[in-house]
Amino acid sequence: MTDQTERQILISHTGDAAFRVQVHPPLYEGLDGTFPTHREARGWASGLRMTRGWRIIDLASDAALSNMLKGDR
Repeated sequence: MTDQTERQILISHTGDAAFRVQVHPPLYEGLDGTFPTHREARGWASGLRMTRGWRIIDLASDAALSNMLKGDR
């Protein structure tokens, strides 16, 4: 069994104006999700961090910044 401190929450940009949150290594629980905005993805990931104590790795922050500069949320 993997220790919870080894788990990470990854936020990535899917390339089609959506953001993916994944727990790595994966769990059998349905904690992964796809969100229309970086803000929503970050909110979900932050909730997991607060309740589970896992570290967030945000691989999409540059994509989110680019979208915001274009006027997207």
